[in-house]
Amino acid sequence: MRVPRSDLNIVFDLGGVVLTWDPSAIAATASSDPATQDVMLAQVFGHADWTELDRGTLSRQDAIERAAPV
Repeated sequence: MRVPRSDLNIVFDLGGVVLTWDPSAIAATASSDPATQDVMLAQVFGHADWTELDRGTLSRQDAIERAAPV
């Protein structure tokens, strides 16, 4: 069975191989306040949309549309 091109996602997991992936370090770079870092980690990296993007089940365009104010 042939999969339509629009339904095909290819995920390249570069973290730990090509890139250093450390959300805590990213949050620490953005803010020196631990409370702010915790909020960033929870609301950005812990958000369901982020998980779907990382998994490859949410397109970039759909993520942009979800994040855009109504």
